[in-house]
Amino acid sequence: MWLPCDDDKTFRTSTIAEKWTIIYSLTKDYWSFITADLLKTLKLVDEKTFRLGLPDNFQAFAFLTTDDEQVILSLSQEKGIRFHFAEITPFKYRVAFMDNFISYCNAWKSIIELNNGEKDENLGFEDWWLLTHKTSMTVEEKEPLTGVGKIVK
Repeated sequence: MWLPCDDDKTFRTSTIAEKWTIIYSLTKDYWSFITADLLKTLKLVDEKTFRLGLPDNFQAFAFLTTDDEQVILSLSQEKGIRFHFAEITPFKYRVAFMDNFISYCNAWKSIIELNNGEKDENLGFEDWWLLTHKTSMTVEEKEPLTGVGKIVK
C-alpha cells in the first residue's frame, strides 16, 4: 500500500497515503461492484458477475499491468480493496495508478447513483484504514516506517 521512497519519504506527508484515504471513502459504499469488475478484468470471475462480496479472509491476486509493473490486488472484509506495488515500481507510476483507480471508483459511484443503485453494507474497512493511518503517523514520530500494508509471509 505504502512504501517510503526518495519522492515519498514519510507517511505523514505521503501523497499515496492521501490517495488511500480517498479510495477508502469511495469504496466503502460500492465495494461489491468494484470487486466484481476488478476480478472480471483479471479474468477470475464470469463476465456476467455484477456484484461480488469481499472474502471473509485475506485473498491476493498478483498481476502485471500493461506496463509490466508487478501489482498485487488484495481483498478482505476487514481491510477492503487494496493494491500492493513492488518496491521497484516507480513512485510516479504508483501515483498515476492510484489516480486512475480513484477516477475508476468515482465512475462506479456515478453509475450507481444515476441508476438509484443500492449502496453496499458498510463493512467498516474505512475505519480500519483511518486507525492504521493514525497509528502509523504516531509510530513514525518515534521511528521511520518501512512500509504500511505490506504483505508478509
